Amino acid sequence: MKFFTIILFVLICFRCEAQDIHFTQFYASPLTLNPASTGHFDGDLRIMNNIRNQWKAIPVPYNTITLGADKHITQSEQPLSMGIIAIHDQSAGILAVNKFYLSASLPVKVGPTNLNIGLQGGFVVKSYPLNQLTFPQQFDMSIGYFNAGLNNSEANLDQSLFYPDVNAGVLWTWKKENTEVEVGYAVFHLTQPRETFLPGNNKLPIRNVAHAGAKIFVHPKIFISPNFIIMQHQKANTLMAGSNVGFMLPGNHLNANYIFAGGFFRDGVKRNYDALAFIAGIKFVNLEIGVSYDINMSALETATHNRGAFEISLIYITGIPTLKNKTIPCERL
Repeated sequence: MKFFTIILFVLICFRCEAQDIHFTQFYASPLTLNPASTGHFDGDLRIMNNIRNQWKAIPVPYNTITLGADKHITQSEQPLSMGIIAIHDQSAGILAVNKFYLSASLPVKVGPTNLNIGLQGGFVVKSYPLNQLTFPQQFDMSIGYFNAGLNNSEANLDQSLFYPDVNAGVLWTWKKENTEVEVGYAVFHLTQPRETFLPGNNKLPIRNVAHAGAKIFVHPKIFISPNFIIMQHQKANTLMAGSNVGFMLPGNHLNANYIFAGGFFRDGVKRNYDALAFIAGIKFVNLEIGVSYDINMSALETATHNRGAFEISLIYITGIPTLKNKTIPCERL
């Protein structure tokens, strides 16, 4: 088990250098998708929660939780919006990552379209328990096992690190009749902060994200919602694409507006398929709930038995605009 823990820690370190956290329902986590998505909703206040549990087949899975909110600060057709988000990521019970960000965005009218410009800043804290790890120098030949009581010979190894972080992005949106389209681009870690537990000046590379989505009514009661994202972080690349199909519901005692379901695939780009995901959810007047499950199709499928990640997304919006009754004066004859 201790040897397995060492292997996991090595994988975790590679994962930290290669990719940030990511969600299958990336479109349901707007403040981690693109700073320009701050305030991109109809309403007054939006509260978001995402929970992801990955690789449950291994002894200690990966867990990611986010909690965020954003709000329109000024009341106008092009309001300034502010947001806040906290992220907690626990990798195999060893590496803990906590991130806290403030974000702001401002829409600019470009003809019949909008261009949101967003900026996000905050800080990151990473830590791990050194006493729960064993190193090659601690292998005891006399017993044939690792002995945590032996010197690990790692005198300059820090157990935590802290750095400020800055992200930015743009989001273009267009609406017409029964179609809504958005296309975005974001860059994360603009300042390329120093990130290492070892002596040295290892810098965190910039992560590039391009994404697009749409909502198209193909029938008064049926719509499709395709979404696409591609992320590039140094030599690691991730592509995810797919679509949900939604069905509008008639009046009901639950006040549910519609249900949706769909499928997505994730690929490592120039590598084998990573996962196939199935998504389902329901939208009420103020609350949208989504659930998804990933089937692992990568080289790790032997160890994970094809079990990928289970994910829940919640988005609650207050102050959703409603149709107002209008009185038209009429002369009395």
